[in-house]
Amino acid sequence: MRLFNKPFVLPLVVTFFYSQSTYSIDIYLFKSQKYLGDNNCIQGAANAITREFHYHGIKTNIINTYEANIKVTKNSISLFSSVEGITKWNNIKQQNTTFSVFLAHQWWDSLLQSLPDKPSLNLIAVPQYTISSAIKELAIKYGVPLVGTNGVCGNLQKTDLIKAYENSSIPRNTTYTLVLLAGDTQDTAGNWKLYSQKEAIKLAHVIAKNYLETGNTILVTNGPRTGKIVLANGKETNVHHDLDKVSQVFLAELEKKVPAKKILFYNFKYDSPTILTAAMGAVLKNKGSHFYIPGESISTISQAILLLPASSIILYEHSAMSKLHRDYVKEELKLGCASTIDFTGKRNNVATVTNKKCLVNQCDLIAHSVYSLYTKK
Repeated sequence: MRLFNKPFVLPLVVTFFYSQSTYSIDIYLFKSQKYLGDNNCIQGAANAITREFHYHGIKTNIINTYEANIKVTKNSISLFSSVEGITKWNNIKQQNTTFSVFLAHQWWDSLLQSLPDKPSLNLIAVPQYTISSAIKELAIKYGVPLVGTNGVCGNLQKTDLIKAYENSSIPRNTTYTLVLLAGDTQDTAGNWKLYSQKEAIKLAHVIAKNYLETGNTILVTNGPRTGKIVLANGKETNVHHDLDKVSQVFLAELEKKVPAKKILFYNFKYDSPTILTAAMGAVLKNKGSHFYIPGESISTISQAILLLPASSIILYEHSAMSKLHRDYVKEELKLGCASTIDFTGKRNNVATVTNKKCLVNQCDLIAHSVYSLYTKK
């Protein structure tokens, strides 16, 4: 095995006046130091909003910030995500000349109740499968428009995958089985569900079986939540300055059946670019490759569905997934956007032709809504 640590709706009613040649709208991206998937969602939405406004002759200026107490400019657009995002929004909500958009991976019952009656958010974008009748009623009560998306918005294009692959250390002209190791998940109450070493060992058996059937090179990476929490005390570890226990047992079990030279492992590092973009490029460029994605990683699944052939996407479920994660996976299977695999290695719901609904860019849907609401007289 080769180890690589460093790979290579009632909107706020305001009339906006602007000159298409000179006016520029500031778009504030309130990012998180720890929720990387949320950052990707915000960035993808900002990029799509920029494209949408530019199409209509309106200039924009993207401003990234990790601060919670900044003064935003008049008639700007502010993008937030996660529980942390709501806290930041509460700090600037009195600046009611900004158009506020909240992008959520999941829904929690107290979200709308945490908002004041006036001023309110101008738009919430949330996965369609989480929008219940009760949520719709709350949205009407609080005057907040909802946009239902298929998964979440992401910031990657196919060209990004290919460029990252071509600039990476991943060998060319090789058929790959890409594996993203699952991670621990946290609910809205702050409780953690762990992806265990025992489940990682079961996954290693599935991947080893795949190798014996295909001979593919196994390309493995982990994420910031893999092995994040200590089972004994429920506290966060500093695992990604080294190699976490979950990744260790997965690799050890895999090497019992797969030659070390056929395994390429890239360890996630907080201070280094992730290899995942390049690895997805390897799947895209090498026919017959597959991508095993954990069911809790909605952001990765969403981007894979948009950018990779449906036949290459294999989702695996595990005990750290919430009901919302399972509902999302079920919906993608129904649409034919991906398949699943069980711990016997049996693949289910294999898609032969990609459903057009799987190819809709969710960021563009959000951008259309933002433009429509922002410019509404």
